[in-house]
Amino acid sequence: MEKLKAMTIVELIAKPGGQYHFGSILPVDEDQNMTVVSSFPQSDVLFSAIINIWTKVYGNPDSIINRFKADEIKLSSAFFYLKEGNRSIRFLPKPIVANLARSDNHKKLKKIQFVSEELLANGILPDQWLNTGICTLIDNQFICLKSEVPSGVSSIYSEKLLTKVKVHTTEIEHRLYNQANVQFSMQENNIETGYYFFLDEKLPDDEKDKLYTVIRLIADEGLGGDRTAGCGLFEGVRMENISFPKTHDGYFFTLSLSNPSKNEKDAFLFQQIVTRGGKKFDSRTQLKYVNMIAEGAIIYNGPMRNLSGRIVDISPQNNGTFLRYGKFFLYPLHKNYTSLWEKEN
Repeated sequence: MEKLKAMTIVELIAKPGGQYHFGSILPVDEDQNMTVVSSFPQSDVLFSAIINIWTKVYGNPDSIINRFKADEIKLSSAFFYLKEGNRSIRFLPKPIVANLARSDNHKKLKKIQFVSEELLANGILPDQWLNTGICTLIDNQFICLKSEVPSGVSSIYSEKLLTKVKVHTTEIEHRLYNQANVQFSMQENNIETGYYFFLDEKLPDDEKDKLYTVIRLIADEGLGGDRTAGCGLFEGVRMENISFPKTHDGYFFTLSLSNPSKNEKDAFLFQQIVTRGGKKFDSRTQLKYVNMIAEGAIIYNGPMRNLSGRIVDISPQNNGTFLRYGKFFLYPLHKNYTSLWEKEN
């Protein structure tokens, strides 16, 4: 792989010990959703935050929404990073095809959710991930090259369970409920932690300046739930231009939640379906549920295809007031990983 394509990387610098709540769907008991969380802000959460902040600052968001629909702005979900001085470890979602690897430690490999960008760039396959001479496993979820890990890092985050009280209810019983938050671990040696996401935009200068202003405001506006209680805020936002890997064999894995059109579904070779939406505003009003393809899906985007994905209307009245971002953000898959399914066939 050669690095050619220009891209912007946005780092959301976490507060030391900062807490974040990114809800996930468990559509049986709504209260249970508060304890089922995503550990990172997904692309639809970032999209919603950008649109909401844009509306506060600039008013009607139709122009920026149309830029997203036309693929003039693309963004990934936000994943974990560690930074020590000028050195960074950026973690990506584990390509789901890694679960096909045959190993005596299959259960341990399956628990891994994030793989460092450097490890993937070197094409190191899962049969070497638990080789302590090559790789380091953190929190049983993060795998990276042994040479990447800053001294003193033993954990990146943990889940913190809080007991809370329902305020807006007339019920006397069952007013207590539990909420799970993601809490970044305190790091030694001035090691910085946070989330980052990729941003690919083709905007005129005036709209680019507005978009970047909105993104910087995420630090103070926050992401996810429980922001009035101090969750979801960041120390700051840093943006820099990077070179993005380019591939010529057409195989990618996804870095965003994806909602393909009917004509695009056949491009996915391996994927996991997740459910989003469903938020209730009152006893009669609820956003639609929508199926999405989770990050890490394997997709073929050959030279004759221009895959895009969709932004889906999930508003109850189909009037476009609530949108779910399902555009594809693709990352080149190292050629070594194709062997994982070729061995199966």
